[in-house]
Amino acid sequence: MGLIDIWIPYAIIFFFLAIHVLRPLFKRLRSLEGLAWFPLIALGIAIGIFPAYGIRLECIPMLIFTVFLNLANIRPFVLTVKSRPTDLFYEKNIFLTLFSFVILTIVIVPMFVFSPKNFDSVDYDPASVKTIKLTDIKINRNYYLKIYGTNQEEQSDRPVIFIVPPDIGSNASIDLICYGLFERGFTVITYSREGYDSPLTTDNRTKHFSSFGRLFSYWKTYLKNFDPDIPNEQGISMEKDRREDIEFLLLRLEDYLTDANLPLLLVGYGAGGSALNYISGENGFVSMYNNVLGIIAIESRLWTVQSDNYIENRTQHPAMFLVSGKAPELKKESPYQAVFDKFNSNLGPIAIAAIESAGPFDYQDFPFTNPVYSFLFPGKKDVKKSNNPVTDTAGLICNFASFLLDRNGYEALPRQEIDGSLYVESKGLPGLLLQN
Repeated sequence: MGLIDIWIPYAIIFFFLAIHVLRPLFKRLRSLEGLAWFPLIALGIAIGIFPAYGIRLECIPMLIFTVFLNLANIRPFVLTVKSRPTDLFYEKNIFLTLFSFVILTIVIVPMFVFSPKNFDSVDYDPASVKTIKLTDIKINRNYYLKIYGTNQEEQSDRPVIFIVPPDIGSNASIDLICYGLFERGFTVITYSREGYDSPLTTDNRTKHFSSFGRLFSYWKTYLKNFDPDIPNEQGISMEKDRREDIEFLLLRLEDYLTDANLPLLLVGYGAGGSALNYISGENGFVSMYNNVLGIIAIESRLWTVQSDNYIENRTQHPAMFLVSGKAPELKKESPYQAVFDKFNSNLGPIAIAAIESAGPFDYQDFPFTNPVYSFLFPGKKDVKKSNNPVTDTAGLICNFASFLLDRNGYEALPRQEIDGSLYVESKGLPGLLLQN
């Protein structure tokens, strides 16, 4: 989605609404009764933005304004349809007109300010990236596995990173990060699941978006503070779903790799990171996947620790939790409390890290594709700000993987520079260096 691409409907909406709002001030416009259609046309385009581009928060104030403008325009519109003249536009009220235009400007400006930023578009070689449909016939689930690095020459001796996508944004919101890791020397595999992930990109590149209500319920789940006496039932359910995804897909990774024993790093966003944390502590998993280097849980919450049947297991693999820049200050009585409790009680090698200026959505592609999320959910203030949190996120994953490769006797990949200031705390990981 390019900058100019989305500006076109934005500009058309602004033009139609501005003409309607300023019409009373111009004599020649007042005589054009057909302009009463403009607010309705603008509303249609505004509604169409959401199925075309997904949930764009910066467009919601404009949509609300356009709805109210259409409600106020019902009478003139009806009179126009009936070919009857109306004198409403001849009763010039300069104050009301200017006030309406100011409000229009206020709701339109965020659409341009928070539109997608210019970035190098991810232009794949079809031979390097492809999407494959898989079906779990036992529970009737469809998955779309996306592989960055599909030919044998690219996979030869490349470490593998398997990424469980974010619950908010799906694998479409980590495309730049996945491709960045691929360019840094990894084979990257991620997926989306039909009926859970949104937007869902199928094997024929068709996109399907979820409802705003469903995404809002996810937000509430993630923002809810940890309460040891009240389990987060929806969060527990989401982690259970992601666990089922992981168990099904990991068994099938070897079908798409030239060597099933290549070193494997498991990365999970949100509920997926929590699920990886639980699975990695189980002896059966350790014996089945002895090529796993470690796990990275990004913006995970560990809701299942509140479940009645949860059993605490020692993490068998090195684990790193990547959290919002504000999280280390909050710790107790925050959504991250279970993560810091895990760090304090865990006997295995573990680390907590944060790009201090990063908010909870800055570890996805959102700083480029949906900048409004970074504005609404910022990281820590008064620290060295990351100019490119997307590149920094890929760099952190790469640097942790490089550390683990070296730790396990493999050839380490070059470490990456991290632009923003970091918070890092670790136990049982001597020599861990996430900054080059």
